[in-house]
Amino acid sequence: MRTGRLDLHGPGAPAAARALLVHVLAAHHSDHTAWPSRLIIPSGLADRLDLPHAVLDVLPQVTITATTQNALDLADREALRRARLAEDTTAASLEELRAGLPDEMIPTVLLVATVASADDGRLGALAHAGARVGLYLLTLDPTGGPAGDGQPAPPWHLTPAQTRDLLRLLADAADQPTPTTDSPPPTETAAPNPMVEALPAPPTGTPPPPDPGPPPVPAEPPADDPPTTSTVDEPAGQPGHLDRPGPRVRLMLFGRPAVHLDGTPLVGGLRTLSLEIAAHLAVHPSGVTGDRLAADLLPDQDPTRARNQAYRAVAALRDTLRTATGDPTLTPILNSKAGYRLNPAVVDVDVWEFDAALHAAGHAPDDPARVLALTRAVALATATPLGDTAYDWSAPIVADLEHRAVDTLADLADLLADDHPDRALAYLEQALALTPTVEDLYRHVMSLHAARGRVDAVRRTYQRLRDALDAHGLDVDPTPETQALLAHLTRTPRPTPAPATTGPRRIVRPAIRHPDRPST
Repeated sequence: MRTGRLDLHGPGAPAAARALLVHVLAAHHSDHTAWPSRLIIPSGLADRLDLPHAVLDVLPQVTITATTQNALDLADREALRRARLAEDTTAASLEELRAGLPDEMIPTVLLVATVASADDGRLGALAHAGARVGLYLLTLDPTGGPAGDGQPAPPWHLTPAQTRDLLRLLADAADQPTPTTDSPPPTETAAPNPMVEALPAPPTGTPPPPDPGPPPVPAEPPADDPPTTSTVDEPAGQPGHLDRPGPRVRLMLFGRPAVHLDGTPLVGGLRTLSLEIAAHLAVHPSGVTGDRLAADLLPDQDPTRARNQAYRAVAALRDTLRTATGDPTLTPILNSKAGYRLNPAVVDVDVWEFDAALHAAGHAPDDPARVLALTRAVALATATPLGDTAYDWSAPIVADLEHRAVDTLADLADLLADDHPDRALAYLEQALALTPTVEDLYRHVMSLHAARGRVDAVRRTYQRLRDALDAHGLDVDPTPETQALLAHLTRTPRPTPAPATTGPRRIVRPAIRHPDRPST
């Protein structure tokens, strides 16, 4: 379709359309291109072609819309995005665009629609502008034509049963489970399209398709809606928190990864792999190539399949955030020859704020300023980095973040120990919640209790250390240093802190730095 548009006429049009759709969706498996083609089709037309909704719904490269207008909206947005990418890279063709942005998912897109006077202007404009950047249009015109003059159907056609079988094979090839029988879609109805109803009936002998109505599709925001502006509603009551406007999208990595929109957790709609990619990009702010994403996140997969899954997950992340914000122009992920990276103008990350607070603490002119910056940092580090996830690539990242969080809490406790011992103890308890087997932290707690004459609390803290070592299966006793400190602190009713615990306190574990993490 060099002109960007192919029109099918007459009674043979549905069978020919089914053959073309299957060919487009299967081309990825036959020629091993990096981008599986994408299909956009209105629900009513999918019903009229007797395409199985249950199978289409599990194919990630298929988008079913409620109406033709919704399908055109999606295609217009994609055409606009590609036009901007082509302008940025001075690309004159789809091949040049892909070469200029090797890590950007730029699949061939086929929009299927029926000819209708109300939409013909938009269809023509899309076909004219889209062909250069890989967007094509297939239209069905039921009003007649050569195939309607008693001519036999062309050889490239498929019956509904053949189409259903081939689509199931494609779903199996994509490792997408499908139901053994087609369940009818929900009964929510969309606006009627008279041109779809005017399509010719299926060939004689083929049972007519059921008409339960199209599946519900979330309403698409109008293409010309202005972006919504807001500020992030961060948790109140955190010491040192500064109220400031910021990006609407906030990624949380202390604790199980989560995306917040305008201060509210985004529930549902976000694929697991998409969230993992967001976390990976957050801890590699300088960018990650598609090859590295595939290798890090899907190390056991075939490289080509892993890369395709990563592409689709990136595209799904963009689409989810655009839908959630109602802003079709939102660009949460930037891409260049260096790879993907989160857009700091759109996405905020708690780990980035933690790093910025540590940087401010390191350059603070005095202790009060340092306390303020460290307080801001520890207010973010309230849970284990990445929570209970089991990402293959995350072990050194988690160790590094955990070490720096504990070190920051110990530093802050040192600064507050003389004037605010209760706050210092609270921060040390927060550190122990992150790393319950670090003896240096227990020694700090024992010394603070001893300085306030709490001998029983010193003994209880020592016992907590022994219990923690046993609970984690370490099968060791506290070190002689800790045992000597216990004896010293409990020997007299009001002991003075042992010399070994005075001065700057540091966690003795070696820091684990990631090569991509900028120094602060």
